[in-house]
Amino acid sequence: MFPVFVYEEKKIIFITSLKCAYSSLVSYMRDIKGLPENTPVKIILNKCKLNAKKDYSDYKIIRFYRSPYKRILSNFVYWFVRIGLQTPKYQDHPTNKYFNSNQSLQFKTFRKFIKIMYKQKMLNDINCYKNINFHFKDQVYFLKNNQKLNEYPTYKFVNIDENGIKKLNKELNLKIPHTNFLNYEKNKQKNINNYEKPPFLLKIEELKKIEFEIPNYEKFYNKRIKRMIEFIYKDDFDYFAENGIYFSFNLNFENIKN
Repeated sequence: MFPVFVYEEKKIIFITSLKCAYSSLVSYMRDIKGLPENTPVKIILNKCKLNAKKDYSDYKIIRFYRSPYKRILSNFVYWFVRIGLQTPKYQDHPTNKYFNSNQSLQFKTFRKFIKIMYKQKMLNDINCYKNINFHFKDQVYFLKNNQKLNEYPTYKFVNIDENGIKKLNKELNLKIPHTNFLNYEKNKQKNINNYEKPPFLLKIEELKKIEFEIPNYEKFYNKRIKRMIEFIYKDDFDYFAENGIYFSFNLNFENIKN
């Protein structure tokens, strides 16, 4: 089931993608529906699903998004640093099996991981990693998946990285939580001089040692990595540009080529 949540009482429809306030919306709608904290996500989605026969023209359709640069790093840190998919504990996980299936798919750094995804995109590989772990799918795959909703205008695009949820809560009198944003704000000013080498060259084992002090995402990029991300997620960049949304940042390692 796709991450679409219908809030009938307020006539609002939330659309998002995985690793983009998805957990926050699941928790919020669970509470709205008065469901227990341990309610499976599938049940929550089912309680909030669209009615194929209903007219939603008077509903506010809100699409959540985030910078593709931030989202890919957030996914990388979550799956490989925090969850530790490369450890024996998850040896039977589809992701682990995928990367262990071929020596060329193995990696230890963020830079190498991006190179693998870039090569797969170049080859138009239908078995690419984005099709193995849907958390890495393009945001547009989720945001435009429902043809019925595409017929209605979008009330608002909400950037979760720019305090967008807090602003939306205030505007529409909502109480959507967003704890991860607070963690990002806490760490975004980390001094890059604390590291002996650029973060994109730090091995996963090294990143695990600073798990809750990982610096601002900009410090994980040089020009080459930035260009690769723009190619991997070209559909996202094009879709957001069509809606007047652009992403940019200052590179901390402009002169580093490796």
